[in-house]
Amino acid sequence: RVPMDTFKILVPVHEGAYENWKQFSRALLTHVNPYTQRSYANEPALAWLAMINEGNMGNFFRDIRTFPEWKAAWNRWLTARYSNRAALASAWKQELKDGEDPAAGTVELPERLQQEGLRARDGIAFLSHTERELVLKMKRFLRDELGCRALVSNASSWTRFGTDQGAR
Repeated sequence: RVPMDTFKILVPVHEGAYENWKQFSRALLTHVNPYTQRSYANEPALAWLAMINEGNMGNFFRDIRTFPEWKAAWNRWLTARYSNRAALASAWKQELKDGEDPAAGTVELPERLQQEGLRARDGIAFLSHTERELVLKMKRFLRDELGCRALVSNASSWTRFGTDQGAR
């Protein structure tokens, strides 16, 4: 059994967690309402869905830093953004530590998002990109595979980080 917040944290970066979310969503939305004879996906009374309740990643950043799947995703994102370690070092200057190289998967996430510097700025951009991509992927699944037309959101949360603005 995985704790709820751990599951929320893993869905964007762990294929098994995402597949579990799809399995749950499929079971819920293909269920037929016995009174209307429509699946919940086609039920007009279903006005909206929170794909992951309070799922914006800024809420969980302290914990995100402890998951190797997130560090690997961060390093892949950095590798795509900067052509190599030298380009990252040129941008970040002294913020890039000796031994950190995105190609080797060794660049640490920022300690906090609310701090000065390019590492934190890129951390916010990375979380924003990751959340936006997740929301688009989930929305495609709900719309294209399940035919659900309810309004969808992943942003029923208590923070106002820039991490969730792209997804909103």
